[in-house]
Amino acid sequence: MQCYLTKGGYDKHLRQLRHQLMLQQLQYSQAISAYFPTDIRMTPPQGGYFLWIQLPEKVDSLMLFQSAIQHNISLAPGHMFASKQQFSNYIASMSGMCGMLPVHRHYRHWADSSHSLRPELIWFFN
Repeated sequence: MQCYLTKGGYDKHLRQLRHQLMLQQLQYSQAISAYFPTDIRMTPPQGGYFLWIQLPEKVDSLMLFQSAIQHNISLAPGHMFASKQQFSNYIASMSGMCGMLPVHRHYRHWADSSHSLRPELIWFFN
């Protein structure tokens, strides 16, 4: 272990990991841009690996979360990040776990199955 740390192996590992996580974040951003409605606002993280997404006011992010989870898409409803019932039209998308790809396939499948969504969510993919 000492040899690994002193010979630069750990630094190399961290560089590779940061690069991989940056690519994943880019792929998540591209998938969200491709399959989410155009009237959203996406904020890339300043640090960390959550993409903060503002949806139109009429959207209940909890309902969106319940639909997404059925398609192996991990979204966090915005109110989880507030002490009061705020941010109900926001979601956070985690892009920093290794092995979460291919994200485009999951989002495309979710969009393709939009006909089976609750009426309140159908607008999301149309």
